[in-house]
Amino acid sequence: MEFGHVYGTHRAVVMPVEIGVVLHDPEEDRPRFLGETFRYDIDVELWRNVTDTRGKTLGVTASVANLWRGEYQKPFLRSHRLPGYQVQAAREVARAAFADLGLFMQRLSGDADISTLTFFADGMEMMAFEQAGVDTDEFSRVDLQRDIRRRLGMKDHLSLDRVSTIIGFSSSKAQIRSGHFSYQVPPVLQHFIKPHRALGDAARIFILSRELAEAGETFEARARAYLGQPATPRAGYAAAA
Repeated sequence: MEFGHVYGTHRAVVMPVEIGVVLHDPEEDRPRFLGETFRYDIDVELWRNVTDTRGKTLGVTASVANLWRGEYQKPFLRSHRLPGYQVQAAREVARAAFADLGLFMQRLSGDADISTLTFFADGMEMMAFEQAGVDTDEFSRVDLQRDIRRRLGMKDHLSLDRVSTIIGFSSSKAQIRSGHFSYQVPPVLQHFIKPHRALGDAARIFILSRELAEAGETFEARARAYLGQPATPRAGYAAAA
């Protein structure tokens, strides 16, 4: 998911702005891509990581957008503050956006037989599901970021940008691909497959899950080379330097 803080609330009010989903049946191995944008007539802050060619975060940028009006890249002024009565109105809009998220998940669960939810750093998503009244207890849950940290015996987490570099993720010509996998993306959705867009990140998480499941040892070797770590025995997890 992608989230926006309501502009002028100094991060006191947050709401979902996009959700992206990749549905995958291992037997068919043909993913389905879908998502939704939650459009309201309110200005939200969109924060994006700036990365280098290795996926390392160099900083962040902030812009303001009004998704209902289709207004993007509006200037962000840190000193801007909404008056109290508008903050309360912003909370009402945020509640409506979370309700939309709940309806999206209700439709998704009714349309597909979902057994497992897979995330990369699931903190915000689980918060959003709780706010939206989505019961996740019926699903198994996987957080690939935590799994990778355990695999590599690291103290800190790797970002999705860095992990995407490790697996060689790319998207072009209506395809997403990594070192071992490639899948077709419907042309109408191709322009959504970008880093830090909800569907683009869902696509990266999906291919990462395939790499870890089918080529886990190769991933570990490439990750250690990327990080400059020596190889460690597979049976245990040594702490990273």
